[in-house]
Amino acid sequence: MHFLKYASGIAWLASLAACYGGTPTSSSGGYAGGSSYGGGPDAGTQPMLAFVDAGRTLNATPGQGVGVFVTYQPGGQWLIQWTCDTSITQESCFFDIAVSSDTGSAAQLVNDSLAPGGTVQDLNGSVTDIQTTTTTEEDQAAFSTTPGATITVNVELNGQPSGQYFFFVQNGIVNGGYQGTLTDPMEFEPTSP
Repeated sequence: MHFLKYASGIAWLASLAACYGGTPTSSSGGYAGGSSYGGGPDAGTQPMLAFVDAGRTLNATPGQGVGVFVTYQPGGQWLIQWTCDTSITQESCFFDIAVSSDTGSAAQLVNDSLAPGGTVQDLNGSVTDIQTTTTTEEDQAAFSTTPGATITVNVELNGQPSGQYFFFVQNGIVNGGYQGTLTDPMEFEPTSP
């Protein structure tokens, strides 16, 4: 499994934090749960809920770090992008990403840009499953939901749950400033429809 390590990983994460789009705004949102950051990974299988600032973007340098980036544009437009650290490790990342909406139906895939050999499957009309072997490109898939709908995203990296690689903007800050381990799956709810 790939991990962001040492100075190169820290520098990549710092550059990611500086690259989100939009102007920071305040919001009353936080992670759902008993505390301001929710139940955390020890809460069993209950996913954490993150409130995603609408209208923000995240940018990362493909090949320089592992990440799964979740953003939302008003009107029900979700974008999920993912990268690997192949330029550092010389290894590829096999991603298996499942996406569903809170209505119990699949978020409607609008378009995708996947590495050669990547696949997209609709599983029983309730989950969209994407599999790619990612190296130095940025893979992505755009989804449409009912405006304001919550989505659930499950990521396996090389066959292992990989919540630690989620990135999003909350309260104008990457991951809302949360330093703990995120769950996998994660639920994402936009701050506005």
